[in-house]
Amino acid sequence: MHDDDERDNKKTPSCLIAEIGHATSSVALFDVADGVYRLLARAAAPTTATTPWKDTLRGVQMGINQIAAATGRQLLMNNGELITPANDEGVGVDYFAMTVSAAAPLNVFLVGLLDDVSLASARHVMSQVYTNIVDSISLADDRNEQEQVEALLKQQPDVIFITGGTDGGKTERLLTLVKTVALSLNLIQGERKPAVVYAGNSALREQVSTLLGSNTYIVDNLRPSLEVEQTGDAALLLNKLYGELKMAVLPGLGSLEAWGQFEPVPTPQAVGQMVSYFAQLYQKRVLTLDIGSETVTVALADQDHTRIYMDNNWGMGRSVQHLAPYLREIQQWLTVEMDENAVLDFLWHKSLRPHTVPMSEAELYLEQALARVIGQKTVQSAAASWYGGAASSVPSFGLLIARGSTLTQASRPGQTILMLLDILQPKGIFAVATDRYNVLSALGVLAHIEPVAVVQTLEGGALLDLGWVIALSGRAQSGQVAITVQMRSERVGKLDLEVEAGTIETLPLGAGEKAELSLQPSRRFDIGFGPGKGKTITVYGGAVGVVIDARGRPQNLPKDAAARRNMMRQWLWDIGG
Repeated sequence: MHDDDERDNKKTPSCLIAEIGHATSSVALFDVADGVYRLLARAAAPTTATTPWKDTLRGVQMGINQIAAATGRQLLMNNGELITPANDEGVGVDYFAMTVSAAAPLNVFLVGLLDDVSLASARHVMSQVYTNIVDSISLADDRNEQEQVEALLKQQPDVIFITGGTDGGKTERLLTLVKTVALSLNLIQGERKPAVVYAGNSALREQVSTLLGSNTYIVDNLRPSLEVEQTGDAALLLNKLYGELKMAVLPGLGSLEAWGQFEPVPTPQAVGQMVSYFAQLYQKRVLTLDIGSETVTVALADQDHTRIYMDNNWGMGRSVQHLAPYLREIQQWLTVEMDENAVLDFLWHKSLRPHTVPMSEAELYLEQALARVIGQKTVQSAAASWYGGAASSVPSFGLLIARGSTLTQASRPGQTILMLLDILQPKGIFAVATDRYNVLSALGVLAHIEPVAVVQTLEGGALLDLGWVIALSGRAQSGQVAITVQMRSERVGKLDLEVEAGTIETLPLGAGEKAELSLQPSRRFDIGFGPGKGKTITVYGGAVGVVIDARGRPQNLPKDAAARRNMMRQWLWDIGG
């Protein structure tokens, strides 16, 4: 039931936003309390898109019922339908919206001229959307036309993505590839033909539309010149196609769509919007790392650009089976001794039952070791994608936000910071927060419905502030002073500290407390202003405080297993993990 006039007259609409993931569906309720918007309640339930339920609606209803029980607020009718809009007694909600990551990725067949130019740019687009690249054709392909056509017919892609050629450049070679695609489409009989996205030389647009038919979409050329890459238009269209071809066929999603006035949004797109929002709000570069069940996402935003990188091959659910070849890398992060068979056994059971949680301290640290390996590989791939193949790390940032239950639901917040430091190997000075309630994507959607609600909800503590980190680059022998720190705060007073190379120190600074730090690194170390150059800064406390990471960059672990485990246990102790 809807009443647009009533909604228009409401100055403070309530919002219910669901995030439907591969393993979990979460629901968040936003409304006004004491005159300001707040996250009133949040609940989670298993995603019910697959057997035995095959109905996404049921998982969302379970989450809503949890919120209703916690708040005493009736949200569903007896038949399970959402009550909307809210009435004067506070029953129901005014708006419902959702983000989705549970749908299968788009299967995409790439067609381009050069592997290291046009196809490389196409892969940059694919890394921003839930996609699976099934095959590709380029001028370097040694298959003849018949074999290329057979490959297209065999793969049955959802989307054929064509790119290549700079604007104003020659068109003959790209046109030959387009004709191969046209031949393939003509041979598809009685089946749904794939959508075709053309993102190449603009001079060919009219011919491409004529040759490939009505199911063809034209977007900006990915490489209008060799020096320029523009992926935004193509990424927006692929997100739209993901919604139409994959999200729309999720069982029960149509019933959920009928509750609201907004189309479902792919979760990474909503998170990217919030990361961009933070960059504008705080006037600094912001990095988000989300280690999910089936996908790992890295988003980096400054005031001018937002970059998103997604890897559908990694995750903490069924995808952990892909870690089997990396046993040694996993074992190097363990604080307890565990042989290869035990690690493999855990990977196997976790891939079969992604909802399970660690049942012992050993399993907890093993799961965190998996997160370190998965996170490192994804971040390295993201940096290489954004900044060229030689890049292995992202640039410095001012705010780091962690998502995904392995990071946000660690038994102690110090464990979260240590995982992030080990994954990213960051340099410089930055604040750290976690999306503890898994509402970052919901806030991205909420920003379009009620922008002021986002600011007020953040001020109300929707994210958990862990504190600040001073991460030193450089190296020195153990025992040598890496940095001298002087902290002044109202509660602690004056605190002087010398931090030795190879160690981590934590300074006490609680949530909401402010302190002034005078930092003076030794000549071998850099905190972001040059070797040996100090700075006086203002920082704010959090669940951990202020962390001084003087382990150096690059970080090297002892080769001896026992010594390595002892060192990592010491780091956990020092950071309060």
